[in-house]
Amino acid sequence: MFTLQIENYKCFKESQPVAINDLTVLAGQNSVGKSSIIQSLLLLHLGVQLKDVGQMYVNSPELSLELGTASELPNMDSGSEKFTIGLYDDDSGASNVVEFEVPDDEDLWSSLIIKALYLEGETEEGIEALSRQEFYYLASERLGPRISTTMGNLLFRNTGCRGEFSAQVLGEREGRIKVEKLRLYPGTTNPNLEAQVNYWLNSIIPGTTVTTINNRSSLQQQIVMRRGNTNVKATNVGFGISYILPVIITCLIGRKGSFVLIDTPEAHLHPTAQTALGEFIARMSMTGLRIVVETHSEHVIDGMKLYASEFKENRGRISINFLSSTEDGVLVVKTINFTEDFKYDAYPRGFMDQSVRDFHRQREILQNQVL
Repeated sequence: MFTLQIENYKCFKESQPVAINDLTVLAGQNSVGKSSIIQSLLLLHLGVQLKDVGQMYVNSPELSLELGTASELPNMDSGSEKFTIGLYDDDSGASNVVEFEVPDDEDLWSSLIIKALYLEGETEEGIEALSRQEFYYLASERLGPRISTTMGNLLFRNTGCRGEFSAQVLGEREGRIKVEKLRLYPGTTNPNLEAQVNYWLNSIIPGTTVTTINNRSSLQQQIVMRRGNTNVKATNVGFGISYILPVIITCLIGRKGSFVLIDTPEAHLHPTAQTALGEFIARMSMTGLRIVVETHSEHVIDGMKLYASEFKENRGRISINFLSSTEDGVLVVKTINFTEDFKYDAYPRGFMDQSVRDFHRQREILQNQVL
């Protein structure tokens, strides 16, 4: 278990601890700070990577970070030009704490001054996970269907934060990428990446498989859907498959011990597929990946709950952070865990209750119509 501490960054005015488990879910209404937690992890990773440089840009297209100017990042009510982000390993005591400061020179306001406050005790699952290049992020705005995409020169094997390199990774030479045994679809033994992607994809969206067509001379790549023996261009199929593919690929190829941040995995998916995807993500988080998911979907969370119900020994490795704000605008982060009977140990207003609230409202409407 890790603890993320955020102080004076955007809505996090006071130091706030956020539990980071093997699987961490960020839930809550819009504009309460969920994305700020994802951004904090991305900033901390870049801060550790660039600590010797001492400076970083706040707009990083390769990580889909578009934060504007540095002066907008510290909490607007604090009066301070600094904010601090730290990650602590609760078991080993290892930590990374980085202080970010807005430069005095307005010409440099697209960047931040970095100061590493505390760097020690590097471990395989702690500090090393922040200092390695393999830090995976999938943005909420991923690429929809495309006839083709352009290959890139990747620093490490990944789909890109928008899934723009999914075809490139999926289409690597036959048998080159082997999926770890723990991540194989149940009952299968073929570790080939494309085979495993299709097993999992078909379990989430039945009747769906994909393959790739790569033209290395033009550096173009295609993902095509398979319907029987017929190839169908991605542009003739809905957005759901294009959005889910990078999620599946990233979870299957992710380096053990690495962070995987996924924003809105449920986008463009039917509720049934959302639940199946939640189960898949939960299963992958138990294979050495540390997955953080921002979601508005009760179905995704239900899928994770179903996984925990089946694999009871892992229920303590899943945490849900529910974010809300008081009437005074004070941010509240409530960590919710599964109980032994696989309910939740807390039900704050706004968490997994919309269907019940809609039912009661509908009943009131019908009662008023009768009267």
